[in-house]
Amino acid sequence: MIVLAESNFVLELALQQEELEAADRLVHLAEAHEIELVIPACALFEPYETLGRRRKQRAATLEKLRGELRQLARSKAFADLAEASHSAVRVLFESSVIEAKGLDDTIRRLMKCSVVTPLSVAVMETALDVQSRFELQPQDAIVFASVVGHARERASEPKVFLNKDQSDFSTPKIESYLELFNCRLLSKFSSGRQFVENHARRSPI
Repeated sequence: MIVLAESNFVLELALQQEELEAADRLVHLAEAHEIELVIPACALFEPYETLGRRRKQRAATLEKLRGELRQLARSKAFADLAEASHSAVRVLFESSVIEAKGLDDTIRRLMKCSVVTPLSVAVMETALDVQSRFELQPQDAIVFASVVGHARERASEPKVFLNKDQSDFSTPKIESYLELFNCRLLSKFSSGRQFVENHARRSPI
């Protein structure tokens, strides 16, 4: 079974979000060579852009919060507010460092057990085609082109493409196109885990 994933899968692991258990189980299966986990190279660097945006947003929020606290602390009624809010300020400050380390560790882990598809000329040419054909955003088109390229090469083998954000790829047109290459599209990592485990139980030993 081939499992194709993208940047949301990487972020789910790095940030330990709500579907962490399912995503982590799939990585364990890849580490045990029970599935082939395939990740486009662009899906390994795109999460850094996501964290970079979050870091800037939090820095702006933190600066605004500190300004409000300084203003309130001038009043006797809120004299103790600065000390009481210290934990919240510290969490905002430290969260970006923790998330960045989690992403680094996740990418190192994935590179050891995954097939990383390169960002090639062929992928970019396909991306330009599918961007207009399936009405995809440029970054999504590159991911989709990488997935399609690998799926086409291994068309006879069962595959599942996991994507958490339904607005990106979950359209009847895209689902039908992927089915041409024996590839199922699922929008939850827990559904992907169940799909993979059900396939394993059906497969002959």
